[in-house]
Amino acid sequence: MLTEQRRRDAPARSDERLERVTPRERQIVDLLSVGASNKEIAKRLNVTERTVKAHLTAIFRKLGLSGRLQLALFALEHGRSAREPEAIGPKFN
Repeated sequence: MLTEQRRRDAPARSDERLERVTPRERQIVDLLSVGASNKEIAKRLNVTERTVKAHLTAIFRKLGLSGRLQLALFALEHGRSAREPEAIGPKFN
């Protein structure tokens, strides 16, 4: 029964972690979750790759994750990748 309670509580804790991420960081999470590289994300959001890396570092810290794969899986678990890339920003070329 305790395990069932933990399972019900886990999404709430994760959702609280997502609230710490800024709207711009959410855009980066969304783009990363559909397979965009740092270069593609930078071009799409009209920022430098260095800025993307800084945002990713902040996202990893805020969410307690250690890399892109964990972040992509986290995004999938929390419905962040459900958005179409076109809704996030201009297409990458």
